[in-house]
Amino acid sequence: MKKILVLVFVFVGFTLHSRAQGNFELHVGASVPTGDFANDNSNYGGGASTGLNVGIKYFYPLKSHKGLSLTLGVDYLNNGLGQESKDLLKQQAKTSGISDIQINDLDYINVPVLVGLNYKDPVGKAFALFGDAALGVNYSTMTDLVLKATYENTAFKSTTTFTPLTRMAYQIGGGVMICENYIIGLHYNSLGTYSFNGKMTEEALGYKQASATSSNLEVKISMLTLSLGIRF
Repeated sequence: MKKILVLVFVFVGFTLHSRAQGNFELHVGASVPTGDFANDNSNYGGGASTGLNVGIKYFYPLKSHKGLSLTLGVDYLNNGLGQESKDLLKQQAKTSGISDIQINDLDYINVPVLVGLNYKDPVGKAFALFGDAALGVNYSTMTDLVLKATYENTAFKSTTTFTPLTRMAYQIGGGVMICENYIIGLHYNSLGTYSFNGKMTEEALGYKQASATSSNLEVKISMLTLSLGIRF
């Protein structure tokens, strides 16, 4: 996480320094899981639900190529674990004799930092079409998985903490610009395959013990982001 924060601060410093040469875009919208990331049954399934997308992007126009700009962007993508996945976890626990199961709201958190190109083509006076592609790194982690239940008439709680990871990532998409300032964009994000290692801690009757073995979760993360933005 510290490395990502450093990259974000470098990004902010760079864009503030370069403000006179280019412009910003702030956007917010939905992140919709695709493929294995949305699937509960795939080998790389994440069982994720639709979540939030918030981001900032800087554009540096290339004077030698009209309509073409270099881009540098950072996004925050948050997707919760879908209800079907929670139900599947509960079913698996019940087969082991565990009952009264409660599972917290587990979230996937992704922060891609991408560099790329954007091309804008005016269509009349008020509209323009644009397309862009970018490549970079993605920071991915999961919030703690907390399970409360009863086993053999004893209440217990298990907490699994996952280790953050980084992978290569890319984004491709396009959209419409309205009146030179307002953006409607649709992008596909391929953020890599992750083998999350989790350390499990179990508590029962006031006794707390860390598991000697790790809980492994392999997830292939990809999503569509639909965003509304403003460029200034």
